[in-house]
Amino acid sequence: MKLQLDITGFILGDDIIRRRDQLKSDGIDIRYYEREDETVFYTFMDSEFQRWWRLNYRPNIERDTPLPVLIAVHEHKVIGFIGFVALGDNRRANFNPGIGVDVRYRNRGIGKVLVSVWINELTVAAAVATPLIEKCDFRGGQTDQLRL
Repeated sequence: MKLQLDITGFILGDDIIRRRDQLKSDGIDIRYYEREDETVFYTFMDSEFQRWWRLNYRPNIERDTPLPVLIAVHEHKVIGFIGFVALGDNRRANFNPGIGVDVRYRNRGIGKVLVSVWINELTVAAAVATPLIEKCDFRGGQTDQLRL
């Protein structure tokens, strides 16, 4: 199963802007990963997404010019991420390998803000669509929900 989201004309809603501002006032910053974040980003990814991170995400971060990644930072500690902010030749976004928020910071709207800022950044880069689901396997009875 493959689903795509048309993001043409997407703008950040007032609720997301308020949530992002609230997070900022709580000391949580949403911004792009920079080389100076390497140690804290590696610590976060190794603790939360160990196997997946090593196989899928780390090779990008270690490139000379990695694909852009948005991160959530609190007190000099990475607590969330989404990536990549990149377009394919067809102006469709690459949503691989995904998003994650530290379990201790969930239910604060960080993931929702990360997804919304990611989509906004893609529209600035002239993306027209993004995949929501690349592959779906319901045999195990496990399902994931996406609520924006």
